[in-house]
Amino acid sequence: MSKEALERVQKHLRSSNNNWPRDHFMMSEKVATWLEHRLARVVGDSEVQFLSSTVEDGRGGGRARYSATILTDELVIHGEIQAPEDSGRAPYPHQGDVTVVHRSKIQSLTLHHVEPADDEGTPDYVSFTAAFDGMPPMVVGMPRYSSQMDGSTSNAFDSLMRDLGRTSR
Repeated sequence: MSKEALERVQKHLRSSNNNWPRDHFMMSEKVATWLEHRLARVVGDSEVQFLSSTVEDGRGGGRARYSATILTDELVIHGEIQAPEDSGRAPYPHQGDVTVVHRSKIQSLTLHHVEPADDEGTPDYVSFTAAFDGMPPMVVGMPRYSSQMDGSTSNAFDSLMRDLGRTSR
């Protein structure tokens, strides 16, 4: 895994979710780096077409949890990791799997919402869920951050629609 691949994945993770850890000061944030490295190892030199990530911060007695789903030209990559239960030392290597399937494994695509873009040249904003054989569903909400207001959710949906059309033949 190259340092460039790691930095590219980290940039996409932070752009997709403003809550993605940047400092890794606390142990619950440090586990996110292990997921970043695992994702970067799988992505390698492939171009990231779309990335969706979630952060559950563990407030209110829960455990911090980080997950991400990445689309490349050929693959769907999903990884998740959970922080240790207490503030003690996390076991090494920390458990957290990254699952990889080919995009042809798409089973269904559910469109939840469409919001027309203000700019005529920008694709609509969409919310959807994509189900793949062998991994958890990819749930993509409406764009919340300025970096997502580029039509990437619409482009990802359209790309997955094409995949679904090819697999149903």
